[in-house]
Amino acid sequence: MQALIGGEVDLMFDTLSSGMPQALAGRIRSLAVASAVRAPVAPDLPTFEELKVSGLDGGPWFALFAPKETPPSILKVLSESVHKSLGSSVIAKRLAGQGIAVINQGPVELASFQKQEIARWAENVKRFNIKVD
Repeated sequence: MQALIGGEVDLMFDTLSSGMPQALAGRIRSLAVASAVRAPVAPDLPTFEELKVSGLDGGPWFALFAPKETPPSILKVLSESVHKSLGSSVIAKRLAGQGIAVINQGPVELASFQKQEIARWAENVKRFNIKVD
C-alpha cells in the first residue's frame, strides 16, 4: 500500500477493509471490486464483470485451521466458539462496516470450499502460465 501511495507501483489488489480508508482519504483511486456483486460499503464501485473483465471474482477469504493431530473434542469447542462469535450481530455489523461478509460455516463446508478454490486457482495458474519468480 505504501508503494502504491508513493507512486512506486501503478496498481495493486487489496482488501476493502484496508484499501477503502486510503481511497476515502483520497490517497488512492479504487477501480473495481473482485467479487460477483458490488460491495455494500462501496456501492458505486463496479465489479470487474461490469467493466467487461471476466474471471476476476476472487475476493479474499479467511478461515481458522488447526493442526491435523488436534483432538476432535478441541476442534468441536473451537468450531462452536467461532460459530457463536461470528453469529453475533455486533461482530457481523463491525465486519460488514469493513467490507467483510461473514459466511459462518462449519468444518465440512470449509473443506469443500477450500478444495473448490484450490482447483479454481490451479486452473488459472495453468491457463495463464503463472510462474514463481
